[in-house]
Amino acid sequence: MATEASPWYSERRGLGVVTLYLVGALVGALVASGLLIPSFVTEGWDVAYYEAHPLVVPAQLYLFAYLGALVHVFVALLRRTDVDVETVVRLGLRVPTALLLVTGVYLAASILGLQPVPDSPASVRTLVGVAFFVGLFVEHALAALSIVSARLYPGDPSQLYDDGIRGG
Repeated sequence: MATEASPWYSERRGLGVVTLYLVGALVGALVASGLLIPSFVTEGWDVAYYEAHPLVVPAQLYLFAYLGALVHVFVALLRRTDVDVETVVRLGLRVPTALLLVTGVYLAASILGLQPVPDSPASVRTLVGVAFFVGLFVEHALAALSIVSARLYPGDPSQLYDDGIRGG
């Protein structure tokens, strides 16, 4: 007989995980606002550097993808408070997923019609905005990269992720 799992907020582990998410969100917001590490957001866009090193992904993009992923986690927890601790932890796996995806989106930016090297404040905002949305909508970012890869590489797109792992 299966027992129903307790909601995350009724267990110490669940509260601990959500507290870690909250602390991470606070630190991320302080860094993004320039209050914690001002140079991170004020001196990080050296266009000449990124033109000379086209494979280097600006660290600020990781910050905003991280914040976007945390927004998704918190919204999901607000919508469904009855989830168990394992689901809360699984939701947190969006964060490293978003960090990896933002790398691919940045490197594929020219294919996606974005300018990967920022040359103005507007293009910087566009890039960090896209990074935020990558974190917020991980599945959509993966779908967009899948579409790009399907156009670049011939073959059956349904076979792109045939790694033998089947999920439900």
